Amino acid sequence: DATKTMHKGALPYVKNINEIEIRYPHTGVKSVASNRILLTGMITACTRLMVSPLCTDGCTLSLTLKTTGRYNEWAGDIRTLARVEHLTLLKVSRPTSPAGYNHVTTSGSDEGVQLDQSCTWTFQRTEDCQIPLENLPEWLTKEVGEQCERCEVCNKIFSSGEDLIKHLEGKGHRKKLKRMNCPEGRRKLKRQREKEVRDELAAQELVRPDRPKSKKELRAERKKRRF
Repeated sequence: DATKTMHKGALPYVKNINEIEIRYPHTGVKSVASNRILLTGMITACTRLMVSPLCTDGCTLSLTLKTTGRYNEWAGDIRTLARVEHLTLLKVSRPTSPAGYNHVTTSGSDEGVQLDQSCTWTFQRTEDCQIPLENLPEWLTKEVGEQCERCEVCNKIFSSGEDLIKHLEGKGHRKKLKRMNCPEGRRKLKRQREKEVRDELAAQELVRPDRPKSKKELRAERKKRRF
């Protein structure tokens, strides 16, 4: 599990790591909060590994993510998440498929991924990064700025305007809209929105640099110091 602290006991046969690479992390659930928590946890765990004796000085972290609307809802410009862990952007590029690599989706299929709709972000610890990348290239700025079409009533996002129109014309949306026009429906919508706010706040709390550490994180740090 790449969200857990990786240390000598977890990686007994590995040493002198000079690059950590993660490709297309995703929970498989259509939830912005859960995917953001996954991404944040991965960056935190990898950062702790980068400063451990297992890694060489100047070790890099490469994260490959799609730059389409759905991914941008929870990922997008990930430099903010990286800065919290004192990581600096070194370079960005279109991903390549190394020999022997096979992309498998969360649904279990082995269909490929469009490389021209993805980006590999390469980070280094701030103290090791000699030539940081200050500005994103124009193609990446445009892609990570794209957002999905959204139906506020059903709380669903869609990859295109055509998909949204089909949804709005569908029976399911009309039935829900009808239910929302009654008092119970409005109360249910209010509770749903309150839950979304709580989930969003929980995701933001994980990336707040001055937040108090949880008992689980403190135990992980004590365990790390023993190795």
